[in-house]
Amino acid sequence: LGGAFAGAILFIGFFVGTSLFLVPVAFFGVASSLKGFRVFAAIASVAIGMWFFAQGASGLVLFYNVSIRNANYSIVGLPSAKNIWLVSDDEWGDTLSADIKKYAEANVLKISPAAVDSVANAADTLDIAIILTDSVSDSSLVRKIGVIKFIGEKNSQTILQFAKFLSIYNFKKRYGRGFIFNWSADGSQTQTK
Repeated sequence: LGGAFAGAILFIGFFVGTSLFLVPVAFFGVASSLKGFRVFAAIASVAIGMWFFAQGASGLVLFYNVSIRNANYSIVGLPSAKNIWLVSDDEWGDTLSADIKKYAEANVLKISPAAVDSVANAADTLDIAIILTDSVSDSSLVRKIGVIKFIGEKNSQTILQFAKFLSIYNFKKRYGRGFIFNWSADGSQTQTK
C-alpha cells in the first residue's frame, strides 16, 4: 500500500496482535517461584531441544539421500555430448550435421541405418544418437545412450528448427541407461524411458 498512514496501521495491527499473545507471559514471573513450574519448564526445554535436534537431523538425512539419488543422473545435450551419432540415409543428414557442428564441440559422426547396432556397442554413455529416418530400430541404442528421433516432414525449415532445438535443450538421464525423445516440428514432443 505504501505511505506513512498505511505503515502506521500495519504497526498498530502488529502491536495489537502480538500483545494478545504476550499478556499471559507476564504471569510466568509469579509462577517461576513455584518449584513444580521450574521442573516442568526444564523438562519442556529439554523436550523442545530434542525435537529441534530431530528436525535438523532429519533434514540433513533427507539432503544426503537426495544428493545420493541425484548423483545417479547426468545431463546430456549437444554442448556436453562426447559423440553425436547422426543416423540418416539421405541428404538431410548432411544438412543437419553442418547445422549442429556450429553448436557442438563433440564429434558429429554421420552413419547409415545399417550401422546402428555397431554404434550401440561402441558408444559412450554420454553420447547422443540423432535419428532422421523411420527405418531404424532404436531399441539397441536406447539401452545405453540418449536417442533423439526426428518425426515428420523434412525440409530446410524443420531441419533448422530441429538444430536450434538441439542447441538449447539438454536431457537428464540415469547413468548406464538411455532414453528416447521424439521431436516433431508441429510441437508434439514426447520423451519415454
